[in-house]
Amino acid sequence: MNDLIEGLYNILTDTISNKRFYSARSLGFRAELKLFTYFGNRNNEILDGGQFLFGNRNESHQHNLIYVTVSDTEQDDYIQFYKKLSVFPLVKEMYFIKYSSNEDWGRTIFKVKDENENIIEIQIPKPNFTYYKYENDVFSPCTLEDITSKFERKSGERHSAKKTNELAYLSEFSQNIIRGVYSNRFFLDVLLGGYKKGMIDFDGILKSEGRFILLESKEKDRGGENPNQFFGWDSRRFPWYLYLQLTTGMQVLYVIREVNNQVDREFVDWMYIEMEDFAKSASWLSETGGGGGSGTITVPVGAFKKLDDLRA
Repeated sequence: MNDLIEGLYNILTDTISNKRFYSARSLGFRAELKLFTYFGNRNNEILDGGQFLFGNRNESHQHNLIYVTVSDTEQDDYIQFYKKLSVFPLVKEMYFIKYSSNEDWGRTIFKVKDENENIIEIQIPKPNFTYYKYENDVFSPCTLEDITSKFERKSGERHSAKKTNELAYLSEFSQNIIRGVYSNRFFLDVLLGGYKKGMIDFDGILKSEGRFILLESKEKDRGGENPNQFFGWDSRRFPWYLYLQLTTGMQVLYVIREVNNQVDREFVDWMYIEMEDFAKSASWLSETGGGGGSGTITVPVGAFKKLDDLRA
């Protein structure tokens, strides 16, 4: 198996204890990567998404968020986007982490559990990162410690049981794309693995006629029966992305890579919905069980539009 895919598997199986969350994370990369391929085929310009990292609250019990992008793109390509995002009230510091091609990567020791639950040491690829801090409309060199100093350390080590590798599908993507997925998870789960943090992200940034459109994507099949079929979304996510849109002026789209069912997962179509339409159509009076400690709000399939019809 590809060395990066094997390394990514070891990172995920070690750091995610819940099997359902592990499967969701493992399979979740497909929608994100296919989304980039889709817009690439349309000759749209799309930038890598980023993560809002939750650390300690301030004296007023409000969040002080750190925003980071992990990418191999030139950091100056993101200046206008960072300028727009910097008005988001919860963001206090913003960073850009650039990784190089893996010809100059090294190896690092990583601890995992084997099939017998014994903790063993293995070696996984170690990306070569360069760190930048965004401030006053420029990116300036900084260090990893400038970022980690914003978070509280965890006490002790925790290692999860070995699980089935569900990443074989990644082999259909180019080495460059796999490198991006690996670098992102290495930064979040290995370099920041020893720190207490929460995270909310978005998957891509579509550039269109001088504006930025934020994309959050999921791979889903339809729920319910005709004529009442629906798509769901974690209830905790909608208010977050709506707040992000209202305070920054950047539109947010919830994009669905529809598949036929949860077993075969054969591609059907790309669909999307704007935040306003989601609010007008959502099942506000009830929610179903969801993941990540929250319920799921459902929206009729008919409220979604075909992504092919998006004018961007």
